[in-house]
Amino acid sequence: MHLMIKFPAQRLPDYFTLLLRGDVPTINNGWERLDSLAYNTNSAFYAIVSKFFCQIDPQVRVKEIVKILGWHRFRNQLATLFIHYQQYGSYPDQLEMDLSSDLTIFEEKIRDYTLPDNSRAFLLAFYLSMSSLSLQDGNEGNTHLIIPERTLALLSHFNRRIERVDWVIILLIHFNEFLGEENILRLLQDGASYQEIYQMLANREKRILLGNLLSYGFSINESDVFINDVI
Repeated sequence: MHLMIKFPAQRLPDYFTLLLRGDVPTINNGWERLDSLAYNTNSAFYAIVSKFFCQIDPQVRVKEIVKILGWHRFRNQLATLFIHYQQYGSYPDQLEMDLSSDLTIFEEKIRDYTLPDNSRAFLLAFYLSMSSLSLQDGNEGNTHLIIPERTLALLSHFNRRIERVDWVIILLIHFNEFLGEENILRLLQDGASYQEIYQMLANREKRILLGNLLSYGFSINESDVFINDVI
């Protein structure tokens, strides 16, 4: 990744990032949240589901659609719709393609380091994909936001699975870039806290990190990480 590129603040669909931030819906958890989101709180979500998933359930019950497709397939198809819109300026006529394969490949790479019941890795990959397309539209030069493999390898040094793995990966990208792989590896092995590592950064590096964290938080509509110690 090239840190000369700032993480752009994206207006990603709130209803989609809300779903990706939460636990994967199961038979006993989350079904009512899906229908409530579609019918009561977000007309855009209902419009998307009505247009592209009505053949699965003519009554457009999100709960039933997800039961039939499975959560991951439903999620992947929604991501494809949004990526298509970002890339071409319009939604496809129908769902025939899959533009989410890069997202699921990334998710699989860190499956062993995060909790099995969330889509945080997918959410980060979705943000990076949408951001790369946005930067291309703005002719910002080298615009492909890539997470280095050496950064993902650092996750193996955590002694527990990570719930908000998206935020942790963003921190590790910057720490690795600014302090060097050898130093950050030693700090992780010594059990240094995020705050201790942050204090080792130069002021300019702190500004870059905080700016990118704010952009990501704005994009996925999540702010509690800046208020509470939740990472």
